[in-house]
Amino acid sequence: MAKYPTAKGMWTFLISFPLLLAPIPADSFVIINHHTANALNYCDESKLYGAHNTDAPAIIAASFSGEGRRVAFRTCPDGDGNMHYFLREPRPNNNGVCRVFEREVFSGTEKDELFVQVLYDGTARNWYFTMKGWKVWPPDDWTSLHYSRQSAVLGFVTSQDCPPGDDPRYIWLKNVTDGMLKTFQNAWDAARRSPEALVNAFRDVPTEGSKFPGQMDAQPSQALRDRFRSAVIEGHDKLTGISCDDRGCYASLSNQAIGFDVTPSGIVFTKLIALWRA
Repeated sequence: MAKYPTAKGMWTFLISFPLLLAPIPADSFVIINHHTANALNYCDESKLYGAHNTDAPAIIAASFSGEGRRVAFRTCPDGDGNMHYFLREPRPNNNGVCRVFEREVFSGTEKDELFVQVLYDGTARNWYFTMKGWKVWPPDDWTSLHYSRQSAVLGFVTSQDCPPGDDPRYIWLKNVTDGMLKTFQNAWDAARRSPEALVNAFRDVPTEGSKFPGQMDAQPSQALRDRFRSAVIEGHDKLTGISCDDRGCYASLSNQAIGFDVTPSGIVFTKLIALWRA
């Protein structure tokens, strides 16, 4: 992600596809002013930590004792240089899908503690455990800027037991049911089975933003299709997230996104979208 200085106390960022939002066209920029809510909400260069990591920050490493070995953490610095911490709570395999629930937490004292949920059923035995040293409310100066703590859901399709939340197979999900995720995964696996299968699956799919960001190409872009095929087949580019809202459904990769519809007969790919280019 590129970062360019502008006026004093301000940065311009070349941003990629926000995993939980609809796609942003190629070459999009956002202005980040220091000491604002936007600066607090901007998160770059995330890192994941599980119980096996020996380089975790001290506050995280201390949380991996006992039952805490079941969780994972994500960290990232914001536009003001503050470190944000995100706890990833595991869940058991349900309907052939593993999910982790990520929520932002804040460093506290030994008197502070969190209830960490590990089952879907909040009435079952052992559905939670407690973790000390964390709290659920942000610092007062963040609250004065109307900052709201963040949360998200990640998941992937598998028939196996669910791993901790630092497993690379987890992708970001927004408004995606278990059935939708499995149906899309089947369609995606079939499309990327071979170079020929990928070409055939996207041969007649319209393209967007190859020349003019946010606009459908008058003539579908072969160059965009070629970059897509190369990224998936040769570069082994993987899905990073799937998001659905009133604007439609999108699956993201590193530099491109796929628009799709869910129909009674399965997944239909509706467009191939150019995102930011380095």
